Amino acid sequence: MIAAATSLDLSQAIARLRADPGAVAWMARRELARAAADSLANGESATDAVELLGCLADDAKWEVRLEVAQHLSLLPDEDFTRLANRLASDPTAFVRQAAERALDRRRRRARAAAVQQRLRGPDGVKWVEPQNFHFTLRFLGYTQPDALQRLVPALSAAVAAHEAFSLTLAGVGAFPNARRPQTIWVGVSEGARPLESLAGSVERAVVAQGFSPEERPFRAHLTLGRVKAPRPPVELARALEAMPEGEEVARIQVGEVVLMRSDLRPSGPIYTPMEVFGLS
Repeated sequence: MIAAATSLDLSQAIARLRADPGAVAWMARRELARAAADSLANGESATDAVELLGCLADDAKWEVRLEVAQHLSLLPDEDFTRLANRLASDPTAFVRQAAERALDRRRRRARAAAVQQRLRGPDGVKWVEPQNFHFTLRFLGYTQPDALQRLVPALSAAVAAHEAFSLTLAGVGAFPNARRPQTIWVGVSEGARPLESLAGSVERAVVAQGFSPEERPFRAHLTLGRVKAPRPPVELARALEAMPEGEEVARIQVGEVVLMRSDLRPSGPIYTPMEVFGLS
């Protein structure tokens, strides 16, 4: 299995696929898609990784095209649009649906980013990159591989016990409050209860596998940024108080939970999907 690939590896893979795609077994081609995605997630070999995913988006096997579709979010905007639109008309439903979900996520992300942009300006705030927007159901911290192996089936069963649901992102606020903002967020109106229920099931599954219970209660919110300055900027507090109360930002269909690996870098965290669990 190809767990990682250097720029040279990706370049060689591209040349080999263009010369004779059938010379590489389809499961190896799927692993190449994962290697290209890992390369993008780690900020390495971007040009070769994008080109390789473009080659594999036309693969004869739908399983390979699906692998590409599941990692579309890692692509730069122009390449994302090109490949997502191509795969959204794929003859295989699984691939189409994955591409359509990626397109929908990108549209929703743009709406949340527009709210973020209205608050930008003051120094001393670390804003979340739009491609990293997410709801954290449970933070695990450093976890040994064998513990992850035990956790995966427990999480799969816990998530599958819930039906897919929709939620509405609405209202902008801050913890502990808008006058003294430390964490800036978009709240949840419709769908908060099923999201909290889902988080509760994940928490119980995690604790049952030996992890320590989470001390803080789950609060449904999407983090936009965190104040890093010793004192919150006055302009930010004013901008928050000027935001329309309860303003709708986006509507989201929740159909899956992702077990994500987070690698902290000086430029910001790098998130890599490890497992995807579908709601029923």
